Amino acid sequence: MYEPALKDPEEPEEREPLEKVTLYMAAFGYNRIILTWEKNERATGYKIYRKQGDQEYSLLKNIESGDTLRYADTGLMFDTLYEYKICAVEELDGEESDSVAQRTTLESAKMSSVDSLDYQTLQVS
Repeated sequence: MYEPALKDPEEPEEREPLEKVTLYMAAFGYNRIILTWEKNERATGYKIYRKQGDQEYSLLKNIESGDTLRYADTGLMFDTLYEYKICAVEELDGEESDSVAQRTTLESAKMSSVDSLDYQTLQVS
């Protein structure tokens, strides 16, 4: 009786790991940080993680488009250090990440003059 030779199962194709994503950020006002990053050509999406102080990282946003390159993190606490990392995600592949930190800030107000308009009102300029 003839038995066909068993074929070896196809081995998965070796793929290069995803390159790390370069993340940029800037604090806007006292409670918002804008994150931007460079496009990873193989990415089908991105995962943004955030941590505050000694906490562990937690998933902040799962972006399901490789073309999205900006995210605004709002509702943050004033004068607080937030640390972010972003992972490029390729379907059926792993993730690579970088980590960067940014403190929320409020620009200093500058006064050039203060005038008393009446007993309970000041004019600041």
